Amino acid sequence: MTNDIEVTQRHADWTVVGRGWGHAVENFATLSEPANVREYVSMHEHLRIGPGDRRLDIACGSGLAVELAHLSGAVGAGIDASERLVAVACDRNPDADMQVGDMHAPPWADGTFDVVTSFRGIWGTTPEASTNRSRPNQTRASPLASRRCTGGCHVGRR
Repeated sequence: MTNDIEVTQRHADWTVVGRGWGHAVENFATLSEPANVREYVSMHEHLRIGPGDRRLDIACGSGLAVELAHLSGAVGAGIDASERLVAVACDRNPDADMQVGDMHAPPWADGTFDVVTSFRGIWGTTPEASTNRSRPNQTRASPLASRRCTGGCHVGRR
């Protein structure tokens, strides 16, 4: 017999994560995320993101990494659990496809993107995304990111 706590842990709701991250959206968007600009640009350069690349950012937060990729000519999309952070991301990226949703069930078809990135977003935020013991640096969300890519796609994760 399972108790309510076990059931809750097994079926963690991704919206709980969204409420947590959206709590102080102004602080995240204006103080925390700008501190990561060098990391975002470095990853974009490493992945050779350029004009016409279709790029998805998983756990996109307030969309600053999507905005920076757009400056390199990439066509952007992002998904985040926080409705409030995605609202800021939409303001920053009016031409991008920014979605509120579960990174484990993104709305885009497999093979949609040339590049998929995530900056501290793909990790064990739910029991379903827990670390694979045989491959400790990979979570179950990583294959989901790879499937959204075209053949020869690059996946960048920090």
